[in-house]
Amino acid sequence: MHRYGVFAPPYAHRNARSNFQKLTNVEVFLQRRLSAKDIIDFGADHITIATGANWRKERFDGMLYLSVTVEQSGLAILTPDDIMNGKLPKGETLVYDEDGYYMGGVIAERLK
Repeated sequence: MHRYGVFAPPYAHRNARSNFQKLTNVEVFLQRRLSAKDIIDFGADHITIATGANWRKERFDGMLYLSVTVEQSGLAILTPDDIMNGKLPKGETLVYDEDGYYMGGVIAERLK
């Protein structure tokens, strides 16, 4: 059986942590500073390092982060993190998905 190590920051999503912790061949380490030597000495067959991420309110055009609204418009911009944490828009809403993968659909479903 393979041995896996998951090193995640303390703010890693609770569900991801608990799902990993249910597996008998996975050890999860939270809130630890580790060197490359520490990780190698752990002796796992596979290592996952989860650094976390947060969605930005700006869009990336390939070179710069740019606002999705005109300055001074007063429009509320919410990120997927905002929506999934329960901060929902009021009134008519435009879901802007520049990624074009799955997030726009997920957000639209959450707002139904």
